[in-house]
Amino acid sequence: MIKRPIGILDMGIEGFVVLQSLRREFIYEDFLYVNDLDNSPYEGKDEKHIISLVKEKVDFLLSKDIKALIVVSDCIIEYCEDYLNSLDIIVINPVKEIIKDVSTNYEQKNMALIARKTILEAKMYQKHFIYNHLYNLVGDSLNDLLDNGDIKTAQSFEAMKQVLKPVLKRDLDIIIISSPYYQLLKTEIFEYLRNIKILNIDDLIIRSMFQKKIDFENKKKGKAIVYSCLEEKIFRYINRWVISEYKYHQLT
Repeated sequence: MIKRPIGILDMGIEGFVVLQSLRREFIYEDFLYVNDLDNSPYEGKDEKHIISLVKEKVDFLLSKDIKALIVVSDCIIEYCEDYLNSLDIIVINPVKEIIKDVSTNYEQKNMALIARKTILEAKMYQKHFIYNHLYNLVGDSLNDLLDNGDIKTAQSFEAMKQVLKPVLKRDLDIIIISSPYYQLLKTEIFEYLRNIKILNIDDLIIRSMFQKKIDFENKKKGKAIVYSCLEEKIFRYINRWVISEYKYHQLT
């Protein structure tokens, strides 16, 4: 029987870190990760154009006979959720999983949401939360650091301090991170909020995969293939914190 892979769709490289947890949890699965760095960021582009860009990448993954699609970019979900819902395969939507988990476990709690400014302004998450206090924290500066692979440095700690400044003296129950990217900065968060609970997006994705009853493999160790427009050495350097084996194909 031919093994069918699981697709991972990203806009930039924000969701690549998820691959590490997925390969650890699903050791027999093949994963295909593709992003659209050529056109990233999507913000400011016409919505129809964004959908066409996403459709192109989805069609690419479908041509590889994927059995499920994990969308690791909240920006893609913001603009293309209806299109993604129309697909005839299993689609994992982390935005829905975050909303579900927070609504179930943190109703009427004090929470802080770290996301890019455009995501915060779109109120993708906030309109679904029931909270005592909710603090919106703009994370764009963190994205810039992570794009350069800048983690556990003086710059990353200072950047996180500035992002968290509005809540450093607040009573918080949870930090909600809108992107898997920010999971790479947990050390920086704990430096300033030592005992805070940080929502784990990887765990939510994995839970959703089990709930969706994907036809998982149980023979032969799986592999991962990455498709991106960057030169391989640059991609691997930026993502050097992701300790997971993968083959790389540069898109032209």
